[in-house]
Amino acid sequence: MTYTRRMHEAVHKIPVPRGFVMDIIEFSDGEPFLMLRFYADQWYSFDETQRADCAEYLQRVKDTLTMYGMRATLDPVVGSPR
Repeated sequence: MTYTRRMHEAVHKIPVPRGFVMDIIEFSDGEPFLMLRFYADQWYSFDETQRADCAEYLQRVKDTLTMYGMRATLDPVVGSPR
């Protein structure tokens, strides 16, 4: 397992912007990495300030995972989280 309990706990300490949904997808074929998936419909429904908060959150999560030696990428997908 690439995404460890310690990483999970560290990520969950970062305050999530209200209403923002992000999934962490683990890939272990080849060099392991984590994909931070977020949703275009949700992103574009936010105003500029909310998007800035979400971008900061995504960067903080990515930086946290990097501190644990894990490579992480951002993956915006078309659609909504539900």
